[in-house]
Amino acid sequence: MGWFNWFGRKSHETVYAERIYEAFVDDEMGDMTPDKLRVPKEALRRYQEKALFHREAFAFAALAKAATNDPLLLRVLMELERLIVTKRSGRGAPVEKTMDAAFHDVERLFVDPFKWAQDWLSEFRSDPDDNFMVFHFANHWQAQFKGMKGGIEKTRRRQS
Repeated sequence: MGWFNWFGRKSHETVYAERIYEAFVDDEMGDMTPDKLRVPKEALRRYQEKALFHREAFAFAALAKAATNDPLLLRVLMELERLIVTKRSGRGAPVEKTMDAAFHDVERLFVDPFKWAQDWLSEFRSDPDDNFMVFHFANHWQAQFKGMKGGIEKTRRRQS
């Protein structure tokens, strides 16, 4: 951080956090679209909000997981948390306990992926027992988390 911030320059940690956000949160990854999931058009906006919320949470959890093996990432993690809270506040989204919820959500996804996906998608389905694409949806989110974590770890190793 140091004296560079006095002149309006961003810290390395802030820039790194912003790049993580841009790479893993700004755009939907993969080909799991609302159309494939049969999300009704009237629920499309809510689906996109929920997906963005989860991408933010998963990016945070992936960075936190990577930071357990690299203490230098802890400051980047704090910057990413600040960035996510700022963006959520700007959207009027809840920010309390969001980071704790991120860890819980990722854990649920890997412990019981089918149940996690079924719960996630239930908001967009008229039949709570509809299993269409549930397995593929869970697999998609697991792959996103693993990709985020792996991308952070590989990028960090090259910087060492």
